[in-house]
Amino acid sequence: MHYWALTMLVFAAVFQTACVRYPEKAQQPPLPPEDVLQLWQGFIDQDLYDSARVYSAGDALEFVNFLNSITDYSDPDRVMSITLLRDLACQVQGDSAVCAYVTKDEIGQDVPDTVILRLLDHRWKVWRVYGAGEAPPDTIPSGDVLFPGDSVDEEYQ
Repeated sequence: MHYWALTMLVFAAVFQTACVRYPEKAQQPPLPPEDVLQLWQGFIDQDLYDSARVYSAGDALEFVNFLNSITDYSDPDRVMSITLLRDLACQVQGDSAVCAYVTKDEIGQDVPDTVILRLLDHRWKVWRVYGAGEAPPDTIPSGDVLFPGDSVDEEYQ
């Protein structure tokens, strides 16, 4: 009988604890776009595509999947690069960020690049990557309006 009472007491304590409603965790502020872009690029440089996918959406997610498909993990002579994003600056408005920076190409020349990030579910994600000095197009497809009233031409002239 003594064990029965002890068992019931433990069961009641566990049940009561399980039924207590804990306050929701406070929403952490998202990492700034600059930090997300640096993390994302670091994962790409190290061929850590699963980690890069966490910070990817839209066209950038397709880009990460493409890189993963062409990476030869069995090559013992595979060289990892480190991409330095110099002069990184992001302009944020609403749920969009346009980040501009400078990298070096294979022969050491400066190449300006641009990446667009979107705020999705309270987290910045790399949305579109423009590589090798490619500038964003004159028109942005519907749904990707970054700054209402502004054209892409005005932002990058």
